[in-house]
Amino acid sequence: MQRKKKGRSTATDSLGKAVKKSRATSGCSYLQQRAVERLRDEVLLEVQDVEQLVTLGRKLSACPYYGSRAAVSDAQVCICIHAYCSNFCTELRVKN
Repeated sequence: MQRKKKGRSTATDSLGKAVKKSRATSGCSYLQQRAVERLRDEVLLEVQDVEQLVTLGRKLSACPYYGSRAAVSDAQVCICIHAYCSNFCTELRVKN
């Protein structure tokens, strides 16, 4: 059996209905569309290592994950780790 916690009450509005708590911050501060687009453009200029992506993402206040994903569609060459390639090939065999 659960005990009732002392001192905690549900917040209510003027009509007496329970009100949901709002978050102090909404979402990731690095997931801003304009910043991600700037990072995408920078990534497409020259080949970047993972550490370089993180450094550039911090500099531009943009998420390096979403910046690199946005750049994939315009990239001429995309390099990935071996485990990703083998997993992709396995998925292709299963689908066909």
